[in-house]
Amino acid sequence: MHTFFIDKRTYLVSLFIVSFFIFPLLSFAEPASQTNGLPPSQTNGLPPSQTYGPSGQVMLQNPLNNITGFCGFIKQLFLSAGALGVPIAVLFLVYAGFLFVWARGRPEALTKAKNNLFYTLFGIAIFFAAWMLALAIAATLAQFGVNIAGDCR
Repeated sequence: MHTFFIDKRTYLVSLFIVSFFIFPLLSFAEPASQTNGLPPSQTNGLPPSQTYGPSGQVMLQNPLNNITGFCGFIKQLFLSAGALGVPIAVLFLVYAGFLFVWARGRPEALTKAKNNLFYTLFGIAIFFAAWMLALAIAATLAQFGVNIAGDCR
C-alpha cells in the first residue's frame, strides 16, 4: 500500500497558489455593515447593492451597464471577451515557453511544446480575426446607414 506525503516545497507552492486566488476575493469584499446611508430599520437585511425607489420598492441595478440595442450588446460582449481572453492567451504563451524549457532537448517533449505553441498562436489569431470581422461588419453597417436598434460604431 502506497502512502502519499506532500513535501514541504509542494505544500508551500500550493499554499501560495491558493492564497493568490483567495486573497483578492477577501480584500475586495464589501463589508456587511454597509447600508448605503439607510438606517438599519429600512434595510430589512437586503444586500447594499439594492437601492430603494420613491415608494419604498427595491430597485435593482442593470448589470449590462445600460446597453441599448443589439450592436451595443455585441460590442460589450466582445469587450468582455477581450478583457478575459488576452490574459488567458498570455498565460498559454507562458505555459508554452515553460514546455520548451522543460523539454530539455527530448524530441517528444519538443514536439509537444511546438504543437502547444502553434495551437496557442492559432487560437489567438482566430480570436483577433473574429474581433476584426466584427469591427468590419459594424463599420459596413454604419456606412450604409443601417441601424439595428443601437449604435454599431
